[in-house]
Parts: sequence; C-alpha cells; structure tokens
Amino acid sequence: MSDAVPRLDDDQQRMVEAYLGIEEGLAVLGSNPGAGKSTTIAKAAAEDLLSRVAAGDPRPHERVLIASFSKEDAADLVPDIVAWIEALHERGDAPAALGRSDIDRLITQVREAPRIGTVDSVLRTVCGDIATEMGLDGMPTVGNPALIEQLHQDAYERVSETDAGVRLADHVREAYDSSDTASVPKLLRDALEIARRRALTPAEFENRLRAAVTDNYRGGSSTLEDLLDAVAAYRGSETAADVRDTLTDDEKHRLLAADQQLHTEWINLIETFAELLKQYADAYETLTRERGVITHTDCAWLVERYFSDVRYDSARRERLQDRYHEEITSVIIDEAQDVSRIQHDALAYLVGDDARILLAGDLDQCIYQWRDASPDLFTGALEDGQYFNRTWSPHETEQAEKNYRSRPSIVRFANTAAERGLGHGERGDLGEVTTEPPAMSATRDAAADPAIHVATFDPKGAPGTDDWVAPDQGLGEADTVARNV
Repeated sequence: MSDAVPRLDDDQQRMVEAYLGIEEGLAVLGSNPGAGKSTTIAKAAAEDLLSRVAAGDPRPHERVLIASFSKEDAADLVPDIVAWIEALHERGDAPAALGRSDIDRLITQVREAPRIGTVDSVLRTVCGDIATEMGLDGMPTVGNPALIEQLHQDAYERVSETDAGVRLADHVREAYDSSDTASVPKLLRDALEIARRRALTPAEFENRLRAAVTDNYRGGSSTLEDLLDAVAAYRGSETAADVRDTLTDDEKHRLLAADQQLHTEWINLIETFAELLKQYADAYETLTRERGVITHTDCAWLVERYFSDVRYDSARRERLQDRYHEEITSVIIDEAQDVSRIQHDALAYLVGDDARILLAGDLDQCIYQWRDASPDLFTGALEDGQYFNRTWSPHETEQAEKNYRSRPSIVRFANTAAERGLGHGERGDLGEVTTEPPAMSATRDAAADPAIHVATFDPKGAPGTDDWVAPDQGLGEADTVARNV
C-alpha cells in the first residue's frame, strides 16, 4: 500500500506542514496542471485526522469538511485519504501511539464521514437541517432533471395566467424580434439560474443589467462625442472617424436620436424583464415548496438565504450555526478555482473564525465558468488571504510547478503553446490574460515512443452534436480520441 502513495516534493510538503502548523488561518496551494495538488491535500487531510485520533478525539471525521467541485474529483477524496492513512501508518509516519485497531477505526469513520464529497453534497446535508424552516415539508428531491423541467414549465404557466404576465412576456418577446414562444421561458430560466449562482436577488440582477447598459454607453448618450466613444470602443477608431467625417450634420443628428431612443428602450426592457423575472421567481419558489423539488443551485441558495435573511433569524438558527462552527474546525477544498459565488457564500456560514483552511487550485484550469465558477475567489485567497468573506491570519501560500502527469515533450509543448499563444493577436487573441502562462517542469522520464499524437477525423456534424461525437457512419471524435488514449 505505501509504495502506491508517492512521497511529496519539497513544495508540496511545505504546504502540508504550513496547514498543519496553524491552529486557525488559511493555507493556499496554487498549482500548475499535473502538479499533484490533490495528492497534497489528501496527505494533509490524513495527517489532520490522525493527529485528532492521537489527541483523543473519538469522532475526528465529524470535525472536517473536505470537498471538491466535481463528482469525478470528489469520488477520489475518500480513497486517497484512506490510502494516505495506510501509507503513513506503514511507513512509521503516523503518531506512534496509534495501533492497527486505531487505524482501522479511523478508516471506517472516514468512509462514513458526513462532510467529505462534493461541495453540493455538503450543502445538501445542511439543507436537510433547515428544510422545514424554509417552507418545505422535509428534505426535498435535489437535482432530478425531469421534475425540474416540469417545475420550470409550470412556473411560466403560472406567470402566463395573469394579464400582467402576458403583457410583460410579449414585450420581452417583441424586443427580441422573435415569434418563438420558447424564447422567453428559456430567458427566465437562465436568468433565475444565473442570479442564484451569483447570489443575486431579482432586484440585484436588475441593477447588474443596468450597470451593463451604463458600461456599454461609456457613461452617457447625450452627445455625439458619447456616441463616437462607443463606436471607437466597439468598432475601432477608424470607423469612429469615418462616422465623424462622412456623415452630414442631419445624419449625425438622426443617428444620435436613434441611439438615444435605443438607450431608452433598453432601460425600459430591463425594467420589464426584471418585473417578469420577479413574478417567475415567486412562482418557481412557490412550486418548489409545494412539490419538494429543487436544483443543486437552489440547495446552496436556500442555505445562504437561511443564514443571511433576517426573516429566518431565530434562536434555532443561532444554535445551528454554533453547532457547525464547533464541529467543523478544518476545511479542505480541492479545485477551489471552480467554486461558485453562491456555494462559497453558503459554506461561509458553516465555518467559524477559528477554523483552519486549506485551498488547492489552478487558475489556468478553471473550466466551469460556464456554470458561474468564480476564480476571483481563489485569487483573493491566494493573493490577499481573503476567503469566506473574511481576511485570514496567518495566511500561508505555496506554488507547485512540477508536473507529475506528463512526459517531458508534452510539458515542453504546453509551456511553448501557452507562452506564444495566449494573448497573441494572430493566434489565440485572448486579449489581456489575467494569469501567467504555466511554467511547468517535468518529473517523468522521456519515453522512446512519441508522446504527442494528432487525432484527425472527417466531421459529420457540428461540434458537440451526436454526429460529431459518434456518427452512424464513419469515425467521430469519440472513437478517434479513444484510439490514442
């Protein structure tokens, strides 16, 4: 067993020691791809748990919250922690007072731990504690796609039963110049999901839309210069100069009037959509309580609202929060760059000021921004020691740059592509990139066979479609990639 668990390098071990060396505070491990951050946090968790057993804690598995964002990564947490517990014991690195029976009992407890898994699964347990106070009959069904689809359809039907709802929906549909009756329900569903992931009320969501208009209009639309500034920003200074030099005074006047009218209509549309969204959100929330069906995002939203909204202020809420603070004294989060704002804010209420926290993440691997992952939260933790809506002290950081996953040729390829491609006007053209290109160093030996294979196929459909992935005739992306894996 111990041979299957690698020994950590100096950077990784310093991070583990930094985390275990603080009674309260924040330790953050920034990492490049393949640098072993998950291995590092698994060892930190194992040593944390072993030290608690040695100190006489009979239920160490209830003192920790260990989570990752995706199901795939979270599925490895318990096996990896168990492997480290076994390896540390076999190597003689576990506390000397612990015998085989202690190790076996701890492993059983880890496998039964209530707060090791995905961030969503952790919040789901909290939701069960507060469900009745949030107007539900009991723990709701979470994440059932068919029930959720019906929920959204019925929420829109309720809005459409009123004359006001029909009038608002028609205004939105006309503004988008669409006869597609499905467009408005989809807009509302997407808006509600985005608002909840970002912990926004409908009113706050409206303010964000208004701010977007202000930003697009560069602060104003009252003069031709305001208009030309916007044209220069979006179409370039040459186009703005053409507008200034080639249009007649009458054409400029009519262009400015049309732009001002567009601004007015845009603001009116935002007001209409905000009112429609409020009605939709109210109908949706009523239905979730009637049917006991919610999404994972709703689950996090309910937890955050329960602890933040004065309407739920009670002695029981205070006792419940005190219980979480007393029980959860260590927090470890892997892939922290992928945590969303609502998940972060909900978890924050479970963590006391005297907790010790370990975050591991890679800003260059934030692949869930389409689901409103908020990498800026991890950036704040890494650079300023800010997380869970407070500033932590002490604040320890390490950067892991060695790559344990890939052969040297792949590491060189990734470094070169990132350095030369990111932000290049004729290549990636990503503009100003907020993170540094990776500077990975390979630890694996080179192999005789080629490490890089270019997989090509004759596409039968658009990217992402069934015909692209696995067509009825010929090869698709799935089979082509599988041949080289």
